Amino acid sequence: MTISDLQLRATPRRTHSPWGIGAALEADITEPDRDGRRFRLFVTDTIHGFDQILVDAPRVWHDTPVESETIEEFVESEAGRFPIESRMRDLVEASPLRIELYLQDA
Repeated sequence: MTISDLQLRATPRRTHSPWGIGAALEADITEPDRDGRRFRLFVTDTIHGFDQILVDAPRVWHDTPVESETIEEFVESEAGRFPIESRMRDLVEASPLRIELYLQDA
């Protein structure tokens, strides 16, 4: 996905998010020697522009499929932990976020 595509995905997600943050999964950036998986996402609140965050999923095997929407919804939900005045900054500073997924191959 290009940066434009990511922005186009994240912006409407922000509109539908109760916490005012939209996320778009950019890539799985897991290093070969890492336990679990690491994802990079674009996030926006449309006020402060766009930024990137990381999400670690330590219990997910490298070859296990993960729906992008699962990771995006997790990030948007995690944003609700932070005060609205500093939500975007706090979310970015909390990176990498940690998601506890227990997925199996279908």
